[in-house]
Amino acid sequence: MSEPKAIAQQIDEVVPGVWRWFVHDDRIDYESDAHAVPDSPQRVRRPGFEVSP
Repeated sequence: MSEPKAIAQQIDEVVPGVWRWFVHDDRIDYESDAHAVPDSPQRVRRPGFEVSP
């Protein structure tokens, strides 16, 4: 399955230790979101970007 072409403009910590970002998904003409939980207390990693507190 293809991925959305959009790039998230920001990432927010919704509760301590849980991060959320979203994009407008052109394939479905609606918002798609994603969540991440850190692999260590210092960072959230995903291919292509890192977020450090």
